[in-house]
Amino acid sequence: MPQFNQDKLKKLKKIDKFLSFFLPNRTRKDRYIANVDDKEILIIAFFLIGDTIMFLPALRTIRKNYPYSRITMVCTKVVQMLLPQQGLIDEFIIVDCPWMAPFNKSKTNIIRFFSKIYKINKKKYDICIDFRGDWRNIFYMNFIKSARKISYSSSGGEYMLTDPIVPNDNIVHYTEEGLYLLHQLGMIIDEDCKFPKLYLSDSDEKIIESFKANELLGDQLIIGLHPGVSASADTRKWDEEKFADLIKGINKSYKNIAFVLFEGPNEKETVECIRRELDEEIRFVVVRESLQRYITLLNACDVIVCNDSGAGHLASAFGIPTVVIFGKADPNTVRPLRDSTYIVSHELECKPCNQHICPLGTNECIKSVTTQEVLSLTLEILKKKLNDNKNSEIIMDC
Repeated sequence: MPQFNQDKLKKLKKIDKFLSFFLPNRTRKDRYIANVDDKEILIIAFFLIGDTIMFLPALRTIRKNYPYSRITMVCTKVVQMLLPQQGLIDEFIIVDCPWMAPFNKSKTNIIRFFSKIYKINKKKYDICIDFRGDWRNIFYMNFIKSARKISYSSSGGEYMLTDPIVPNDNIVHYTEEGLYLLHQLGMIIDEDCKFPKLYLSDSDEKIIESFKANELLGDQLIIGLHPGVSASADTRKWDEEKFADLIKGINKSYKNIAFVLFEGPNEKETVECIRRELDEEIRFVVVRESLQRYITLLNACDVIVCNDSGAGHLASAFGIPTVVIFGKADPNTVRPLRDSTYIVSHELECKPCNQHICPLGTNECIKSVTTQEVLSLTLEILKKKLNDNKNSEIIMDC
């Protein structure tokens, strides 16, 4: 099972031990089996983009096992924007979780965060699930009115749960972690639910067509690049110069090709650094859009290249061929799982690392990834795609 930041875990264990003397023990003595008659299900989803995508198979499994139940999700605004068209959640209750990046630990936000429990508790739930086993999530769930409270016992808080699920040490990926928890509750895991998938609507298809027409991209092979990361972390961000060299390398190998640079929040300078390095003859478009439109426009691309971030998970969930560049993280734990996703990662003794700043001061995990290895992999994917499509309009120079 994926590991928590050990420094934070030690602090939480101390708080957990103290509170265990004052809070009642809710743990049930019967088996961890969900009641098929449960009607109201609540999911605690304090996720970022990548987490949301990785737990999609678990959400889809719940919906398939309880097709007539009402599923409510307590989540951040980002999660709510990702899921409304997927048919998985009936109601969203939006909160700004203080321990989720970008962090807002102000006194006002903490009070607002816990006061949302009043709205949540306007219903009584049959099942409340947290997939992460995060003690802070479990503590929050302790105040929610639910007959069953289910999570992993990874970081403590077992006494606050009716059904603490013992982690399986053989589980290494978040997606498998979510499905394993549901399997322990007696839910059936369908084969088609084992990999994250997102689906476009008819209106999304029209937006893509309009974008291609407006940018004159209709007859070109489109390479999308997202050079930023969701949070400031040098150990996850590939150099802008290398992204620029990658674009130049692809452009030398193919004619009739265009590049789309996706710019997320606070990533203007990152994109500008790349733009300044590009030759005038290279055709590129910069996309600065809302999250909903950004998600849709990813599907205008034939291939995506990005850092280990939400972009890779989104593209992979849509089945877009995607190259993901990993730094500090262990790809076995958080990589996009679709066959159309390709990983570039170097094994180091210091990986995986939970720090935002490299403790060694080298950022070797991400800096050691070369332009040539990403270029070679991207060209290989493009060649395969062209062979599959038999697109005679795209001419290879090399």
